[in-house]
Amino acid sequence: MKIWAIVATVLLVAAIGLGGWLYMQNKNLKSEKSKVETELAASKASYDQARAKMTSASKKIGLLTTIFAGTNTQEDSLAVYDTIRSLNDETLTADWKAMTNSKPGDNTGNTMITDLIASAVNDLK
Repeated sequence: MKIWAIVATVLLVAAIGLGGWLYMQNKNLKSEKSKVETELAASKASYDQARAKMTSASKKIGLLTTIFAGTNTQEDSLAVYDTIRSLNDETLTADWKAMTNSKPGDNTGNTMITDLIASAVNDLK
C-alpha cells in the first residue's frame, strides 16, 4: 500500500509540475502572439502608406509615358488632360492651361514635364 502511495505522490507531483510548465508556456506564447500582432498591424499600416504613395506616383509616371510615347493624338491629349484634372494638383492644372495657351517655342511643355516629375518624386518620399 505504501508503494502505491509513493507512486501516486510522484505522479501527482509530476502532473502538477507539467501543469505549471504548460501554464508558463501558454503565458509566453500569448505574450509573443500579442507582440507579433502589434508588429503585423504596424507593418500593414506601413505597407498601405507605401502602396498609396506608389499609386499616386504611378499615375504621374503613366502621364509621362503617354507624353513621351510620341503618338500624341487628340485622344491621348484628352486622356492626359482628364488624368491631370483627376489628380487635383493646382500646379499641373495651371501648367496644362499654360501649355494649351502657349505659342510655338515657349517652354511651357518643359515646365509641365519638370513639375510632373517633381510631383511624382514628392509622392514617393
